Order: sequence, then C-alpha cells, then structure tokens
Amino acid sequence: MTTTPSGDAVAHPKDHIVRFYDDDSFLCSMVARFLLEGFAKGTSSIVIATGEHRLAIENALQAGGLDVSDEKRAGRLTMLDAEETLVEFTIGGLDRGLLDPRAFRDTVGSVMERAIAASATGRVRAYGEMVDLLLRRGNESAIVHLEELWN
Repeated sequence: MTTTPSGDAVAHPKDHIVRFYDDDSFLCSMVARFLLEGFAKGTSSIVIATGEHRLAIENALQAGGLDVSDEKRAGRLTMLDAEETLVEFTIGGLDRGLLDPRAFRDTVGSVMERAIAASATGRVRAYGEMVDLLLRRGNESAIVHLEELWN
C-alpha cells in the first residue's frame, strides 16, 4: 500500500509502505479509509487487487460516501485485477518469471500518469496486491524487483 502516514510522520511524495493483514474485511476497510482520506484531499486512487478485494473496497468506498462510478468515469479511481496486471509485465510466468521494467512502465506507469492527470493535486494513492501474488508463488526475486520498480 502506498500511503501518506498520519499523525506526526512526514510523508514524501513517493512514500511506499508494505503492510500485512490476516483479516480480509479489515484489510478492505483500511484500504477504503486510506483512499477516502486521499479523495477528501483531491488525490486520485489506484487499486490493483483480486476481484473479491476490489468489490469489497468499492463497497466500502460507497458506504463512505464516494460515488465510485463517477470517480471511475473522471479517471480519479482506477481498479485493476492484480494477476492480469502482473502478467502484463512478467516474462516467463508468475512462479519463476522476471519482471520487464519497460513493460512495467508501460502498464503501471500509464495508469499512474492518467491518475495524476485526473487528480486535483497531482497526487495519487495506490493499493496493490501484486507482491502478495508473487509471495504466494514463491517468486522472491520478482518481489524485490517489483518493489524496486515501484520506488
């Protein structure tokens, strides 16, 4: 989850935090809260998650008062499937494949550029589950490379 820490912490424009959760409903609730805080400040949001999580996050955003359809139409909310997105820039399959930096930039970078352009502040909040997919497949080298590409 890319985040701007709250409280006394000072965030930098490209802060990147990884968190792990045991409970899916808690996870989706926290992601929605994180995104809603961003929407209140004029940022755009990108979610790259499993179908189940995307639906739960959308429902939580709606419950929080966000017009999800309107935000999607305006380009301020982008919801992508984590596995489909990851496959776009992985060479050789998710289990042992390598990440292609150029394809990452083409895939994720273009989504980020559109979100930045739609944002009132030029900032974007993002939540992603691609690292989790690689972790579950045991592709540790791709995990490290993906974190490097995000940073």
